[in-house]
Amino acid sequence: DKAAFYGKRGEAYLAKLDALDKDFREGLQGAKTPIIQFHQVYNYLAKQYHLEIAATFQDNPGVQPSPGEIKSLLELIKEKKIKALLAEPQYKNKLMQAVAKDAGIPILEVNPMGIGTLEVDFYEKTMRKNLKALRQAVGLEDL
Repeated sequence: DKAAFYGKRGEAYLAKLDALDKDFREGLQGAKTPIIQFHQVYNYLAKQYHLEIAATFQDNPGVQPSPGEIKSLLELIKEKKIKALLAEPQYKNKLMQAVAKDAGIPILEVNPMGIGTLEVDFYEKTMRKNLKALRQAVGLEDL
């Protein structure tokens, strides 16, 4: 019976999603450091898992921050002891790379899945990589 087959598969996938959500909740609990994101792409994720977003590097897509905004970002990085900048894999921003270099911190990729593959487990694998990067960014795991 196809309905039973798809129902079981659906239940199994929901169980995987529940486990992933639990891993995020437990894995990000006690986050110590706010994050700086490239675009406003992690807002929902931050709200869901109680992460503080200190700043957004590029508030308007395609519009680079001004020299004054860069200066403020560098001061914020120092003040808040930001561990890393968060970027999306599809954007290689030279200005963000320069800011990270000046601040002496890495850029970590957190994939909002704007690009990807059609692998069956792509979502789960990608979210687990994201969890590791987020744990590093918020000071819960070594860089």
